[in-house]
Amino acid sequence: MDENNQDGSEVLETTEEVAEETIETPEESAEDRLTRIEAEKAELEAKNKQLYERAKKAEEAKKAEPSNETNLSPKDFLALTEHKVSSEDFDEVIRVAKILDKPVHEALRDATLKTILEQRTEERRTASATNTRGSSRGAAKVSGDDLLRRAEATGEVPDSDEGMRALALARAQGK
Repeated sequence: MDENNQDGSEVLETTEEVAEETIETPEESAEDRLTRIEAEKAELEAKNKQLYERAKKAEEAKKAEPSNETNLSPKDFLALTEHKVSSEDFDEVIRVAKILDKPVHEALRDATLKTILEQRTEERRTASATNTRGSSRGAAKVSGDDLLRRAEATGEVPDSDEGMRALALARAQGK
């Protein structure tokens, strides 16, 4: 028996009537069902294979990417400190250690790396020694005699009390 809902639609009273309306297709045979399940299985296997390939490629790409982080052990840090490696040479030491496929503390014992580090240290020393620019010179202390000569020649007298004392002392000694 059908009743009308408040909005005017029909409401079914029994579950049998609901079941009859939802099943519009006849029951499929066992063979059809098996075929459908096998098709779904093949489709899922194909998707699974695609996902596996994607994950494998992503993992390979992640391994292939060079990482900017270097995982130095405390032993490596200690070795760098003991060998007095400049911070400018850290990257070089790590690069050589990777090439030699050795930990940093073992790579520091390598003769080639020692030579490279010694050469770089010498270059820095030479550059520092030849650097004539940028170093400030100390103020030259003017002696009393110089102040006296300048005062007599140009009439220029020192501004500070200390300069005036030195000028007076030089003049007194000159007499």
